[in-house]
Amino acid sequence: MNYQDIVYYSKLITKKYGSNYYYATSLFPEKIREAVYVYYAWTRIPDEYVDGGLTKFEANKKLAHWKHEWLQASTGQKQGSSIHNHMHRLFLQYKVPLQYAEDFLFAMQQDISQVRYTSYNELEKYTHGSAVVVGFTMLCFFGLYKKNLLPGARALGQAMQLINFLRDIREDVDDLGRIYIPQEDMDRYSVLEEDIIKHVYSDNFKRLMKFEIDRCRALYKKAWPAIEKLPWRIKFPIRIATRNYEGVLKEIEKADYDIWNTRHGLSKIKKLVVLIRSLFV
Repeated sequence: MNYQDIVYYSKLITKKYGSNYYYATSLFPEKIREAVYVYYAWTRIPDEYVDGGLTKFEANKKLAHWKHEWLQASTGQKQGSSIHNHMHRLFLQYKVPLQYAEDFLFAMQQDISQVRYTSYNELEKYTHGSAVVVGFTMLCFFGLYKKNLLPGARALGQAMQLINFLRDIREDVDDLGRIYIPQEDMDRYSVLEEDIIKHVYSDNFKRLMKFEIDRCRALYKKAWPAIEKLPWRIKFPIRIATRNYEGVLKEIEKADYDIWNTRHGLSKIKKLVVLIRSLFV
């Protein structure tokens, strides 16, 4: 497939699997938008191997093949799966360190082998590959890979990933056997692994959720100054995406931290309010 075919294919994947991401991405300038679509698809495909209900053996096999094809493409050897070829070209064009792709794929491998995290420091090592390097790569696509923006991009990536974890606690434990909330946090509020597995909704669980939401907001506080330094055509979509994710936290709070009965998200009306607000501040 040529590049435009890959962009179209990637756009469909983005729209199918990342509606909020697609919504915000569509507001970027055309060339950046195309690069982001391809990058999203390139990351989403192995993510589906890991989270799509395959056995560990099947997931390992598919992920190993994906990693092999990427390794070949990233050393200049064209692959039949041409998304790798175009992804490598984009990495060269936008001067994205190849290490970021390796870090992401390492995190995908980690999702197959690791289902518990003892501490937040340990979880941060995972979120580096699963989210932070994604933010760093986006800065490269924007032409804004600068030292003063990296801490903000790191904090934003961590916050968004943590919000995903909080929103998806039930799906992660029921469907994938994973608990991303660090054991040290669960111990602090006397929440047992068994409580998560059995969906126990208690005062202790609510206190744990409040603690994790406060952590997300502290990360957002670090991220916003960096967001506001971006040019308007970049800042506007990121404002929208950031506030849509922040809205998930508010919905969880409104439900008194009950994430067991509803997968929380924003209605179309609330997303429209976010868009209008983001035009101004």
